[in-house]
Amino acid sequence: MKSRVPSAVLLIDEGTHLLRQVPVGVFLTYYLGSIPFILGLIHFTAEMTLSSLAINRLIFSSLVLSVLFIWMKCWQSIFAKQLYGYLVHEQTSRRPLNYTIRQVLRLVVGHMIHQPWSFIALPVSFILTIPFGWMFAYYQNLTILACLKNEGGENTGKAASELASMWWKQNHGIMGILCLFSLFVFINLIVKGLFLPQLLKTLMGVETSFSQAGSHLLNSTFIFACLGVTYLLVDPLIKAIYLLRCFYGQAQKNGQDLVADIKRFKGLAKAGVLCVLMMLPLSLRAVNESENEQKRIGTTMELGLEERVPLVQEQDLEREIDRVLSQENMNGDFQKWILMRTLQVDSYNQWLMESAGC
Repeated sequence: MKSRVPSAVLLIDEGTHLLRQVPVGVFLTYYLGSIPFILGLIHFTAEMTLSSLAINRLIFSSLVLSVLFIWMKCWQSIFAKQLYGYLVHEQTSRRPLNYTIRQVLRLVVGHMIHQPWSFIALPVSFILTIPFGWMFAYYQNLTILACLKNEGGENTGKAASELASMWWKQNHGIMGILCLFSLFVFINLIVKGLFLPQLLKTLMGVETSFSQAGSHLLNSTFIFACLGVTYLLVDPLIKAIYLLRCFYGQAQKNGQDLVADIKRFKGLAKAGVLCVLMMLPLSLRAVNESENEQKRIGTTMELGLEERVPLVQEQDLEREIDRVLSQENMNGDFQKWILMRTLQVDSYNQWLMESAGC
């Protein structure tokens, strides 16, 4: 099973391919949960840093932001299950609303129990540096396994912990690559946010509040907005990559990757049989046309052989030549023609010599 453990680069490439093959509706599932939380977080930070009534609204705004956070995590789990359905070619997992009330309550309670601790565990582990990779993978696995595990929330945490401790080199390689990628996305968003208003003003004469702000645009609200957009762009890829990590980790025990390969090959076999059945009438028609063409050519050749004039015998040909040459008129005409040719050659030679001065 060691061959079923791809490297960090291959896993990122496979996660990107998985996102490319899913329809747009799957991304709508993700952004239905994530966009409200990001907007609420930007509003919360702006209100807490700029509003004079921040103290009075702190409790209510924090409660609303907490609800939006659980809302986001639930939809991210549904998004992960939809990706899992496309990964293993399972139709039932691709439907986003295929849940009972009990499953929804279990999903919400599971996230309420585990996910709020990430606001403490992740910053502390980041300061300590070493355990941050395992903690990051653990909370990503919790989000992914919330809809994939049917045994209950108590087993989800244990499975997420076991999968987080597997292949630590691969995990840290993924985190390093994604960190650099997120940094480039964040820098690009800041550059575009600063220069696009100036380009509109320069090229089209459109004056906006962003172009008037100038360097003051680099405030906390703008930075948090760029961070939020970066999260919305990069996090689906992170979910796809850690879904693949969980998939390959669980496949070490249940062989789910082999089952997925068999389903994929079955689909390819069905498509191949369908193509053969579609091409079979065309092939039969081509064979019939070829046979008819060969028959037509054969018939034509037979008719040509039948209509061909018989060959002249050698004796008859010699006899006819002798008869023609023996005629007096023919002999006289032939001698006249020889004499004329001789005179023409002599006159040409005389002219050539006179021209040469001989």
